[in-house]
Amino acid sequence: MKEMKVFLVKNYKKVSEDPMLKAVGFSIENAKSLGVNEDGFFLMITADRELLEKCEVLKQEGKEITGRQKEEIIKKFKELEEKKAEGIGFLGI
Repeated sequence: MKEMKVFLVKNYKKVSEDPMLKAVGFSIENAKSLGVNEDGFFLMITADRELLEKCEVLKQEGKEITGRQKEEIIKKFKELEEKKAEGIGFLGI
């Protein structure tokens, strides 16, 4: 069963280059660009629970965000995606 999870990660390069994560796909944004006063990046991923449990880079580099903060981060990701889509539409792409 697929789950949506959010992690706070410090090492952008290590996480973004992980082959397991790249195969599944994910969104990653600087915490400050989402309006959160944290050092690091928020990673949002939807994947099978088994894959997420096996993913060593998330175990080592990520701190899972849960509860109310998780819901707020997901909302901010969606708002940012909408703004990006509006910008692309404005450019006529």
